[in-house]
Amino acid sequence: MAKPFYNSTDAELGSGASNAVTIITPVPATYGTTAGFMTSYTTLTTNYNSALALATGLRMSNITGLQWSWIDLERRHVLIPGIVMKNGQPHPLPLNETAIGVLTRITSGWKHPTHVFTFKKKPFRRANASGWKEALKRAGIANFRFHDLRHTWASWII
Repeated sequence: MAKPFYNSTDAELGSGASNAVTIITPVPATYGTTAGFMTSYTTLTTNYNSALALATGLRMSNITGLQWSWIDLERRHVLIPGIVMKNGQPHPLPLNETAIGVLTRITSGWKHPTHVFTFKKKPFRRANASGWKEALKRAGIANFRFHDLRHTWASWII
C-alpha cells in the first residue's frame, strides 16, 4: 500500500526552514488519511523514474542514465560505474522491493537494448520535463523538484 503524504510547509519544518527543499512526508496518524493524499502519491509514483528515485535515492542523472548492464535483478543489485557518478567512485546499490517492482514492470513491456528509461524509444537526460510537470500537476504538488525525491528518500530511511 502506498504511503499517503503531504508537502511540508515552513511552519511545520520550523522557523529556519528554507523553501528550497520540499520533502514528501508521511501523514501522521492523527492527521488522517484521505483519498486525495493517496491519489497524489499514487499519481507521482506511477511515473517509473520518480518511483525508482524514491526507492533508491539516486540523482536524476543516475536515474535517466541507468543502463540494463549495470543491473542484476536476480541478485537485487545495481553497480553504477564511477565515470557517471558525481564523486567519480563506483556506486553499489542494493535494490529494495519497490525498486525491484519498478524495474520488473519496465522489463515486462518493450525494453531498450541499453537504457532503462527512454522517451519515444530513445534515452533521455532530464526527468523533469513536461511529463514530470504533468505528474506533479495531477498529484496536486507545487514547488517540488526532482531532486526533492532524493531528500524524501533520505528522510524516509532515517
